[in-house]
Amino acid sequence: MEPLKNLVNKELIEANAAELEKQLSQFNAKKFKTHVLNTEWEQRELMDRIHCVAEAIQLSAEGSFNEVVTGLEKAAPNLPSGFEQIIFPAYIKLFGLEHFERSLMALECLTQYSTGEFAIRPFLKAYPEKTMAQMLEWSKHKNEYVRRFSSEGCRPRLPWGGNLPDFIKDPELIFPILKNLRNDESLYVRKSVANNLNDISKDHPETVLRIAECWLNENKQNSTWIVKHGLRSLLKQAHPKALELFGYGNPKAIEIIGLELSTHKPAMGDTFQFQFELNNPIGKHQKLRLEYLIDFKKKNGSSKKVFQLSEFVLGGNSSKSFVKKHSFQELTTRKHYPGIHMLSIRLNGLVINTVEFNLIKGD
Repeated sequence: MEPLKNLVNKELIEANAAELEKQLSQFNAKKFKTHVLNTEWEQRELMDRIHCVAEAIQLSAEGSFNEVVTGLEKAAPNLPSGFEQIIFPAYIKLFGLEHFERSLMALECLTQYSTGEFAIRPFLKAYPEKTMAQMLEWSKHKNEYVRRFSSEGCRPRLPWGGNLPDFIKDPELIFPILKNLRNDESLYVRKSVANNLNDISKDHPETVLRIAECWLNENKQNSTWIVKHGLRSLLKQAHPKALELFGYGNPKAIEIIGLELSTHKPAMGDTFQFQFELNNPIGKHQKLRLEYLIDFKKKNGSSKKVFQLSEFVLGGNSSKSFVKKHSFQELTTRKHYPGIHMLSIRLNGLVINTVEFNLIKGD
């Protein structure tokens, strides 16, 4: 897979230089390209590239902040839309904090061609109440990208966007926005609502659970999906109330039969397989959430990871077999270490069987 940083490439720089030269009367395209495409360009990572281009706009464009931003607004519709065009919102982030009204007006426009979710963060930190008042208005905007921005931009723990400590401590200003968007017609918007809820649940689980229960009781078309996605961290933690909201009761009657591994000594870089059977010996059907857990050996101690297998209803006096493969390939997010690991099967938040295996070094 090509590195994400390559989204911001030479072709994009050339296209922006040409368009900005048209829209800004005193824009030095040569200076812009020279500043960006220097000897350090290839080594720059994604966000570094984005900020480099935004800084180059400032260095190469003469005129007031308003004049430059007006040029960006005119240029944006004529350039490819997508994440890579985040360089324009980045300009607002770096140079617009002292121009509050004009900056937010520009972000409303520019986010329709890229996203302003990172650019809004400094404004939320500097002017939380009046920025959130504007974001609440955006949650009612006719454009789905602006509505999504109103939620995504105020996530307390936005990946790549840094944390919002005040919102982590007290998320109350966020909830009116999420309430406006919880039944939005756009899946893109609803995903952001769920992600925002999930962020908040890490610090205020009981508050989020109360909101989730209220939304589920409304029985709207999209309530179940949003709430389940928004509670995914609590469900992975086997939070009793989160499980209860979705009808996952005590599975004490369920039996697990024959948890077998293809090998008890898988090698790093390889894949191993495990299989088992679940049996429901009583006449009543049961709603089940099935997961497997691996306690990975780490450099210092161990770390448990939860993997979802299935959600299903097991009929009375019936059984169901499962076969699952797990890869021990190295990932950028997970480094493997040789040694004793534990595999557990968890049902409705309760571990019902555990087996040990020894991960060995590969060839």
